[in-house]
Amino acid sequence: MGCKKLKYAIRTSETLAVLDEACKLYAKFPALSEDPYLKEKYDSVKDYVQRAMSAMSREKSTSTLSAFDKARDESIRALTTLVHGYTSYPDESFRAAAALIEGCFARYPNIKNESFVRQTALLDSLLSDFEEAAAKEALETLPGVSELFGNLKKSAEDFKKASSERNAALVSESSVVCASNLKGEMTSVFHNDILPYLEAMSKAKGGDYKALFDLTEGEIESINSEITRRKTASINKRRGKVGA
Repeated sequence: MGCKKLKYAIRTSETLAVLDEACKLYAKFPALSEDPYLKEKYDSVKDYVQRAMSAMSREKSTSTLSAFDKARDESIRALTTLVHGYTSYPDESFRAAAALIEGCFARYPNIKNESFVRQTALLDSLLSDFEEAAAKEALETLPGVSELFGNLKKSAEDFKKASSERNAALVSESSVVCASNLKGEMTSVFHNDILPYLEAMSKAKGGDYKALFDLTEGEIESINSEITRRKTASINKRRGKVGA
C-alpha cells in the first residue's frame, strides 16, 4: 500500500509543524546520523524549516502577538473552568450539557501549549465542532457559558487579525512567499526521498529505522485527521447554509 503521505490540502503552517517534528524525531536516533543519505535529506528539510519558521513564526517573539495569544489562552481557561464546575451540578441536564462540552475540548488536550500556527488551526477546528446543534444547545443550557464562548471566538478572531497583519509585513520582505515556494520542494523530499527510504530500511534492518518510520507515520496520521475534520466541518457547514 505504500507509506502514508501528507494530504494535499495541508496548509503551509501545518507542513512546517510536521516537518519540524519529523526532524526532532530523527534527532532522537543519533545512530541514524551515520547513514549519509538519510542525514543529507534531513539536513535539507531542517534547513528549510529553520528558514521558513523564521519568516512565518517570527511573531512568536513579538510581544503584541503574544498578548493576543495569552488572551485566547485565558478565554479557553475561563470557559473550561466554568464548564467543569457544572459537571457536579445537581441538575442532570446541566451535567449532561457540561459533559458534552468537555468532550469537545477533550479532543484537543494540549491546545494551549501548541505553537501559534498549530493552536490557531486546532482552535478553528474546535470552534467548528460547536456549530453542531447539540453542542450549540449545550452552550445555551449553562448560564454564563455562551458569553464565555463568545469571548473565546472573539479572542481567536483578534489573534488571527493580528497574525494576518504580521504576515502582511513578512510578505513585504518576501519571507512568506519564500516559504510557500519552498513548501512543494521540501514536501517532495519528505514524501519521495525520506519516507520511502525509511520504509524500505525499516523492513530490511528494523531497529531505529522502524522506530523512526512508525513515529513519523503517526505524526502524518495526526495532522491528516485534523485536515479531514476541517474539510468535513466545512462541507457540513456549506450544506447547512444551502438547506437553510
